[in-house]
Amino acid sequence: MKRSIRNLLITIGVDLAAAGLVLWYESTVFDFAVQYIRILSDAFFVAGMLTLCIGLILLAANAGGLYAAGYLWKKLAQKLSRGKKEVPDYYDYVQEKRAKKKISLSHFFISSGIFIAVGAVLAVIHG
Repeated sequence: MKRSIRNLLITIGVDLAAAGLVLWYESTVFDFAVQYIRILSDAFFVAGMLTLCIGLILLAANAGGLYAAGYLWKKLAQKLSRGKKEVPDYYDYVQEKRAKKKISLSHFFISSGIFIAVGAVLAVIHG
């Protein structure tokens, strides 16, 4: 439990940093005093969507959707390198990957849900 809370706090911290970057950029382009609610809404929503996309990519990787791409890169590196290290065939590669422990991704979806909800509420308030 401690690890999942730590991961959630790290993800929220990264989201806040991303929201801060969007906030900084939009405050240099637009007048912050006039459009502060819209700028805050954009910052929270964009940060939440970025985290959601990263979480979905990791979910696909966890489910095995990217095994072929990983195998392709390993095989290509073997062909280009002068080493004699042999890459196992695809079936063995997939079995080796499936044997590894899957990581929990709930912190990505919790954090992105919070940030998207805050962005949506601020968008409704801005009207």
